[in-house]
Amino acid sequence: MSKTIIIQGLVKQYAPVITPAVDRVSLRVSAGDLFFLLGPSGCGKTTLLRMIAGFIEPTAGTIRLADNADPHGRDVTHLPPNKRNTGMVFQSYALWPHMTVFDNVAFGLSVRKVPKDELKRRTTEALEMVQMGQYAQRKPNALSGGQQQRVALARALVIRPDVLLLDEPLSNLDAKLRVDLRAEIRRICKTSGITTVYVTHDQKEALSMADQVAIMQNGRVIQQGPPGVLYRAPASRFVAEFLGETSFLPGTLDRSGTALTVSTPAGTLTTTNPPPEGVAALLVSLRPEALRVIDDAATPARNTIAGTIEDSVYLGEIAQLTVKIGGGHTLRVAQLNPALTRPTPGTPVSLTIDPQDVVLIPA
Repeated sequence: MSKTIIIQGLVKQYAPVITPAVDRVSLRVSAGDLFFLLGPSGCGKTTLLRMIAGFIEPTAGTIRLADNADPHGRDVTHLPPNKRNTGMVFQSYALWPHMTVFDNVAFGLSVRKVPKDELKRRTTEALEMVQMGQYAQRKPNALSGGQQQRVALARALVIRPDVLLLDEPLSNLDAKLRVDLRAEIRRICKTSGITTVYVTHDQKEALSMADQVAIMQNGRVIQQGPPGVLYRAPASRFVAEFLGETSFLPGTLDRSGTALTVSTPAGTLTTTNPPPEGVAALLVSLRPEALRVIDDAATPARNTIAGTIEDSVYLGEIAQLTVKIGGGHTLRVAQLNPALTRPTPGTPVSLTIDPQDVVLIPA
């Protein structure tokens, strides 16, 4: 049965360092969710994952595993890893080179004294789930990096863990293989129904795979929610920049009219997004893909931005434009299906953006 992970006030302090590696983190990971811990190197995400696994002892706080039969949850804060029934997939695969693929996957069942027939059946099922059944008798050094990672995943799944923990499992693979395995790992995790916590610093992995994402900075969770909400409604400049490319402009809110407008170096922009409460200074975040190049003749009545082309990079399906606007500011624009001819620097251009894409964050 899938477990809900309840983390309350978790702290990890390494003496004599003053700043905690993990600082008062509280999270609730719903049963069956694919939950991502996302942040830059050194933000505390791997330390948090290893505390859930039991490899690191917390300085303070609690970790509980709950289900429908026990909503309050079992306190596992100080239990050793082998008493938690969690499966761990490491960045380095950690496969035994002298064992076959089958024996690597079956090892956890052997330790648990599972009967031979059941061991064989469950190991075969786990290998088939990750599409590695035909490689059961090979040694790990005869497999590609992607195949080894599938075996490591099967080894974690075969023990039927209450919680699956993945520590940057795709970081050692090439770019194309990472993309291929994203969908495969999500399929496996959702098919098995196991509550999964996945650590990464790769924004694309988190956005494309997660049910929920917690973004960490300096040991703390600074925003949590579904990927789309975090991308389109970041609560801070750090979150907006970390999740993708964006342009920032200083803004002054105007509440005098019926519409919510903000004055910026790009002109007055209408927005449907509420401003952050209790904040005097604002930044306006404009994503490159939300800005569109328009024909002056078809200029809409609002959210029109005049500028000149400063630079253009042709990438096939898109062109990345740098557009200079008033006050010495620039905007980055992603132009879909661009013309073959590169625009000349200094060429006047008109842009527009929908009100729902004008995002207000604290300065």
